Formats: sequence, structure tokens, C-alpha cells
Amino acid sequence: MKRKKLLKSLLASSLLVFGAVIGVGLTSCETPNTDDNGGGGTTPEEPTVYTVAFGEMNGVEATLSATSASVNDRVTITINSVPSGERVTGFESNVESVEFLQQNPTTFYFYMPESNLTIDIVTTSSEQLTYTLTVEYEVEGAQIDFIQSQRGDEVDPHEDNPNKYELSPNVTYYFLMAEMENFDGSFTFTLNGEDITNQTSDGYHVFTMPARNSTLVISEREQETTYEISLVYEEGTVNTEWDILYSGESALNARSVLAGTEVIVWPKINEGYKLTNITSDDVDIVFDSEDGLGTFTMPANNITVTIETEEVEITSFKVVVDNQTNCGVPTQFDLYYKFDYSTTDSSVISANTIGTIYTTLRFDIGTELAIKPYLSGTWASRGQITSVTIYGEEVTANEYGYYEFTIRNSDAEIVIYSVLNS
Repeated sequence: MKRKKLLKSLLASSLLVFGAVIGVGLTSCETPNTDDNGGGGTTPEEPTVYTVAFGEMNGVEATLSATSASVNDRVTITINSVPSGERVTGFESNVESVEFLQQNPTTFYFYMPESNLTIDIVTTSSEQLTYTLTVEYEVEGAQIDFIQSQRGDEVDPHEDNPNKYELSPNVTYYFLMAEMENFDGSFTFTLNGEDITNQTSDGYHVFTMPARNSTLVISEREQETTYEISLVYEEGTVNTEWDILYSGESALNARSVLAGTEVIVWPKINEGYKLTNITSDDVDIVFDSEDGLGTFTMPANNITVTIETEEVEITSFKVVVDNQTNCGVPTQFDLYYKFDYSTTDSSVISANTIGTIYTTLRFDIGTELAIKPYLSGTWASRGQITSVTIYGEEVTANEYGYYEFTIRNSDAEIVIYSVLNS
């Protein structure tokens, strides 16, 4: 299910949050000091250099701006030529975390990871830039109000034919039907003979344009009797920004459910409460307490479903870190349980990766932690950390460079301030 996949994705991410906004004590971004005595008096270590090379190139001729680089160094890939009938569609590497970004049609770039890197170039057969979508109306007076691409660009029809559109292949499009007076029915939609009526998102009809000229047929739906599901729950216990009712992976409209539909009730419970049961006097519901959902088959009548919760005490909280920086200084940090600094007993809870959001780790009230921010690679000599605040209070590092704190009755909000050397 879509929301479940999203939740799993979030749970796979970590606990620390980064911002990139202007900090205090700013200096010019254009004249960074390369003095090796920067970084608050710390002598920087010589950065480790890693190799980068192409692996499988599929006939593409390309060059790298560097064949070796330090962590976070920017490396550019220039595409010089591509075999006839092919086009470059992406890159793969032996390091999953590397993200390849496009600068222009023939230039791409990435930031060097902490590892040697091998890059494969992915190609596919070239396609036309656009294909024609022809809309056929089987309902008199029906008209598409607008078509909009996934990027938010509205698409105009042909000047000489309002029922034809030029659309990019393999791109998702959204559309709405214009309102029709004295029409109480509903529509069905088929794209090249395939029923796409139930492909919707936030009230829009959705389809993906095939890589060929296509036909969208709009017809009147045969009237079917639907029934309503009334959801009952205590106010404030359920996050209503999430869908609650599903059939398979698709969200359901609670006011219009066909008899025989396999319904999943999957509420997202707000912090401070826990789900105890999902019940109904009108239908048998199988409650899965582990996954937090209930399933049933929709009967041929309106029903009421009750989401039962109970209040629980919140005793654990997150650590949320914000980097207030001048000129994009990539501040990093490690989070530790507080330890005896005279020994080597220093287990890292989570090592920061730039741009990653950590949401899974929570700590009980009274847990003693320590955070150690730092600038890595060449940044260690170009910038410095100026201050750290925890729970809104400026904190002083101990003699080993760790900032200690104890989890209170709220999330530990930490702000790290860093600037370029003047």
C-alpha cells in the first residue's frame, strides 16, 4: 500500500535533520580562506582520496572531470557522444547513496562518497519527444477542463482540434472534467482500451502517456449502487491528513463504496495515543493489532466503523539537528551515548550523512547523550563551528569537543552554527 511504503521509507531514514540557511558571523562566500590553521584552531588531517572510473559504458563516449577525489568533492560527467538510436537515461554505481544530478543535456555531476567509485552508464532506445493523445467523447457536451503534467505544466490542445494534445511519453498527467449542467451521472475513462477510471489522485484523473499515439475515450458510467462508510473516532486521536480507507493500494471514497469491495481501515494514530481496536456493529472486521489495521467486505448497506484508541504517556523523544551555516559549509556530526572520555568507550549511535533525515530513533527522558559536530575534508581548514545550542540554550563543548545534554520532556532541538573563515 502506498502509505505503508512511504512509512517504511521514512522508518528506513535516520534521526538527524539538516538545514542550509544563513547563519551568524557571515563572511564572503567568494574568498574562502585556505589557511590550514582554520577550523577553530584544529590542525586538519590530510583528506583521503578515492578513485572514480567508468565501468559499463554501453558505447557512450564520456569523460570525468577527475579520476580521484576527496569526500564531498564535486565530479562532473560530460557525455561526448551516444550511439545512434540510443540516449543516456541515467547512471548506476557500486555505492547506492551516490546521487547523479543533471546540469544540462550533456553534463551531469555528483559528490564523491567515502569510497572508490565505479560508474555504469545506462542507455535506452531514443523516443519521440511527444505523441498525440486524441480524446473521444461518447457523452454529448463532455469536455476535459484541463490537462496538467506531473511537473505542473498545463497542456493546451491543438489550435485546430480541441480534442488532440501533444504529450511527452512516460510522463504522468492529471486532468479534470468540465462541469456539465443537468448531468447527474459519472464518467468512465479508457486509454487505448484499458480502463483507467479508478486511477485518481486528490480528485484528479491520472494516466501515464504511452510512447505512441494514443486514444482516451470518455463514456458515461452505468449507474451502480454504492454505500457509505461513516468513521467514528475521538477527535485528535487520528491523523486526518492521511487516507484511512483503502481497497488494495488505492484510497477509497468513504461516501461511495461498492458492495463486495474488500476494504482496509488503516488509520495513522497521533502521538500520545495507541490503536486498540477497529469495530463495527454492521459488519465483521478482522483487526490486525500488529499492523494497526482492520479488514472487511463491504455489505450492501451503509455502515459505521469505530476506531478505538487509548491515551498513552510519551516518555521518549527524538533528536532534531539543524545546521545554520554560512555559504553552504557542510557541517557533519556524530551522536553518542555519554561516555567516559578518558577511555575509548565511545559507541556511535548514528553517524551523520549530509541531507539525511533521521526519524526512527527515540530516547527516554533522562537519557544522557553527546553530539560532536565537525567539518570534514578540505572544509576543516576553510571554515569553523562557532556555537551550538541545545533546547534553545547555548552549550559549551567539553575538553574533548563533545556537547553533552540530557533528554527532557520534548524533542531535543539542536542548532549548529558554522561559517567560512574570514
